[in-house]
Amino acid sequence: MKSVCTLVLILILAGTAQAEECGFASAEDILSVPLPAKADQEIDVTEQQSVEGGSWSIYRNGGATPQRIVRTDYGETGRTEHMLVLSGTNAFVIRRTYLRYSVPIYLSGSAVVREEVDYFRFCGGKLDVPAEAEPDEAYMKAAQEAAAQFFTAPEIAEAVKAAALTPPLWK
Repeated sequence: MKSVCTLVLILILAGTAQAEECGFASAEDILSVPLPAKADQEIDVTEQQSVEGGSWSIYRNGGATPQRIVRTDYGETGRTEHMLVLSGTNAFVIRRTYLRYSVPIYLSGSAVVREEVDYFRFCGGKLDVPAEAEPDEAYMKAAQEAAAQFFTAPEIAEAVKAAALTPPLWK
């Protein structure tokens, strides 16, 4: 009986440690803080989504480990931003934002008329979804595409490695 109680206690503590390690509340706090005026590192995107190009911005909170990595893809009629925020060891949140303009950006009077935001939380190499429910297929696909932005780009491979991130596992 004592070994069963010990095992239950270990499992409870492990679950608590896992929840604390993911730190999603802290990631949401970080997401709500405006980005600094200047990134610690700027890198051009090598696989462009449009002829307008794109860029990576890497933000470190005073150390060598990136805290936020942002990919911005520019276009005539809109802009897409993928922001990865670390929230623990191999725990992160990706916020994907699509902005659409009323007319092409180079025309006077162009303004953002539509904004769509998606959030994807990852912990321990897995997409965080409720255990009792199967995630929506479109959401899973969108999460895979968002994560791929960070794990397939050779130009930021060193930053991803410095953040000790590993690609998510998919079912």
